[in-house]
This record gives sequence, C-alpha cells and structure tokens, in this order.
Amino acid sequence: MSTEKLPFRPYTLASLVQRAWVLEDKEGWAARWQQDLATFPLLLKQNLLAHFTSILKEQVAELVVNAERQLGPRVFIFDLN
Repeated sequence: MSTEKLPFRPYTLASLVQRAWVLEDKEGWAARWQQDLATFPLLLKQNLLAHFTSILKEQVAELVVNAERQLGPRVFIFDLN
C-alpha cells in the first residue's frame, strides 16, 4: 500500500510503472497509468486493513498471553519470526 512516507510498492509491476522514466508519451498513456497507480482504491484499502487488522489482533493477544506467562525473550523472538 502506498502512503506519503512510502510512496511506492517495491518489486511489483505497479511500482515499476509508477517509478518509470518516460522517454516519449505523445498520447499521455504512461502519465495516466502512473497517476492511476499512485494509490490503491479506497475500498481495496479498507478490505486489506479489515483482513490484516484481525490477524494482527490475534498475534498481539498471543504476545500478551506469553508475556503474562513470563516465558522469556525466546518466545517473543519465536513469535516475531
């Protein structure tokens, strides 16, 4: 997802088009593609956030349980990996 601090998505075709140096674009196709690829559509952003927020909440709950059980730093490193 592109943001102000990370305005491109590395290693994707969309990123390559967005960051390309256009040498000749008489009809403006490349300029329109670059503009359209600048950000994801709002509904797609919302769906991605909804999907990954639930996963993140589950992982945070596991970390809290492990911290309360005082299993030590190895458990945190295992969970983070």
